[in-house]
Amino acid sequence: MGLYSERWEVLTTKLDEMIAQYLLLRQENKELKGKVEGLSELLEKKELHLHQLEKEVEGMKVAAALSGDDTRRATARAEVNKMLREVEQCIALLND
Repeated sequence: MGLYSERWEVLTTKLDEMIAQYLLLRQENKELKGKVEGLSELLEKKELHLHQLEKEVEGMKVAAALSGDDTRRATARAEVNKMLREVEQCIALLND
């Protein structure tokens, strides 16, 4: 019975090690999921902020163009007309 007893001891020791490793990995997985969720939220906020800044820059370009010479005014009018067409397209899509 000594041989079976030794094998049983080795088997239970390895099983205990595997369970301990599983519990550690499970905790690490939980932490990583939390980090992923936090980073996803941060990314979404940053993308929203970037979009707002891009809109602000476009507004500044239009304002700068309107306050400039005739060439700039023409460029600004073209930009405004482009924006109006985009808005009209959006409205048309919403009406469908």
